[in-house]
Amino acid sequence: MALRYALVLDDDTPLREHLRDALSTEGWTVRCSARSETAFNLSVLRRPDMVLLDVSEPVYAPEAVAAGLRIHYGPQLPILAIAARRRPDVVDRIGAYSFLRKPFELERLLRLMERGQRLSERSAELRSHSESALERMRRLRLLEQRSSNAAHLPLPRAAIQTCLAIRRSPLCRTNNE
Repeated sequence: MALRYALVLDDDTPLREHLRDALSTEGWTVRCSARSETAFNLSVLRRPDMVLLDVSEPVYAPEAVAAGLRIHYGPQLPILAIAARRRPDVVDRIGAYSFLRKPFELERLLRLMERGQRLSERSAELRSHSESALERMRRLRLLEQRSSNAAHLPLPRAAIQTCLAIRRSPLCRTNNE
């Protein structure tokens, strides 16, 4: 099984190092960066399975970082917002699936990361089913259009003669005729 990949974007260097060490022991491959231009460069190297994004008072706006990640990887990328104080407005704007207040326990972080993974997998599954259903609907509409267009076309002469011959057949007559 491939290691899961977490991208930690936080301006606090000691916390980044602690998270890198702790998550590595839990089976994650971890890349860390401050919220900066480096964060964008790091994020395009490989699609993360999880992003831990510091949403504290920004030097580099968390909305910009999250928007860049979502543009590059799609809306199902799980982003866990972290900060010393709750910022529900920012959490909502970046589309984070959850918020974790600093300082936090590793067990709580791991539970939230697992939840994010499940949500991401479920989102991908639903998106796949939705795309499949849309494709079936497109095919049905196309068939419906073709059949409605065919109903307006004149029948070929041979088809008309066959219909008339069948209608005159003794097997098709009713008692009223």
